[in-house]
Amino acid sequence: MTGKHHFEQFPYIMILIKTVIKKIKTSFLLFITPLSSILIFASPEPTKVLDLESFSIVIPKSYSYKKHTGEDSFIGELVTTKKQSIVFDFSWEGYANSLLPTAEEYLQTEEWMPSCPFCVHGVQYTLAEHVQRVKAREMKERGIKDSSLVHVEPFIRPEKRISLPTPEQRIKYSQADYIATLTNKDSSIIIPVSIPEVVKQHHIQVDTTDAYFIKTIYPKAGGKGMTGLYIRGRKNSLTFNIVGMNLDEKEQKEVLEAFATVRVRDRKALK
Repeated sequence: MTGKHHFEQFPYIMILIKTVIKKIKTSFLLFITPLSSILIFASPEPTKVLDLESFSIVIPKSYSYKKHTGEDSFIGELVTTKKQSIVFDFSWEGYANSLLPTAEEYLQTEEWMPSCPFCVHGVQYTLAEHVQRVKAREMKERGIKDSSLVHVEPFIRPEKRISLPTPEQRIKYSQADYIATLTNKDSSIIIPVSIPEVVKQHHIQVDTTDAYFIKTIYPKAGGKGMTGLYIRGRKNSLTFNIVGMNLDEKEQKEVLEAFATVRVRDRKALK
């Protein structure tokens, strides 16, 4: 088990919600997600502090901890009362997966974009700085001296504009959540973009501070999907995720409460 790719099988609506983060007089930063919109009653379950040096978390006393060996990050597992696994990946080098993306993140990935929509058949595309070198290589390999017979051009990066569908577009593209307009020179094409169903099936709460990007994820239907927390440093390469799958209502509530207590230790304090 390694620290790089635990959840790549999940492809990606961002619902913004404020997250309270305050400095405390220790070497920790305290991340508190405002779970009042999620949790109505405080958990009566007795708790304990699990201090793992890089971070700490308050969990029910009945939960246990298992350490795993990661190649390039600190990974481990919390085992709930009902023997469900809550796994985490803590990396100062940016290797922890960002879990489910928000709609905005998904749109930025351009996974929805067709490959080279303005490319011309018979033309080879490469980086702009490599055009002459690739063209010379092609001429040599094909024994051609007339450069006009070898077509090599820079990759085309069309201008991109993304918007919500108009009423007319909603009729024409009934499955589209967004409409992307791609433009290259005098040509434009319309791409209907659908946010993946797995993203729509989850609440994804996002906040940013001066130091961190924080994302809390939980399923709209209890017991079906991902309950996770992702933190990314904005001034360093820190990435951290902790996630469980298909938790029942009680344990989802417990885990979300635990996520609200995560404290990440300043890296300088570890030296």
